[in-house]
Amino acid sequence: MLAFRPRSLSPFPVLALLGTATACGGNSIGPAEFGLRHARDLWRQAAILDYSVTVERRCVCDGANRPVVVQVSGGAVVSTTDAQTGDPIEISAVGPYPSVEGMFEILQNAVDTDAHDIIATYQIDLGYPLELQIDFDRETKDEELGYVTLMFERR
Repeated sequence: MLAFRPRSLSPFPVLALLGTATACGGNSIGPAEFGLRHARDLWRQAAILDYSVTVERRCVCDGANRPVVVQVSGGAVVSTTDAQTGDPIEISAVGPYPSVEGMFEILQNAVDTDAHDIIATYQIDLGYPLELQIDFDRETKDEELGYVTLMFERR
């Protein structure tokens, strides 16, 4: 399924691709992979290596659902801070708070492992993920994972 979802409260132009990840025969790709490829191409063309992104994780997990500012320089994460308190968070503890490339990797992993549902919205000009929701296994309860980009700033 390919659909566009308006986001009336968002300041970002949005490209939304919703899809159920299913195995397809031959060389065809599903809408989730198509959207991911397109968004990743836009991101690569923009060649943004220095930025900050405020990300909030959405999951049923301990203490992880808070906004975190991820600072990226030269394409690598250089610092992370709690967006509400400004307190630093050790990069080694930041697994759940990815950079833009990290969000693309999470989405690619979901596609590669045939996740049950993948829903993603992307910023239309630069391609970075605005929101992603993944249900890895239809039968497993509370293993869903999501991220929302609250703010993006090019440096």
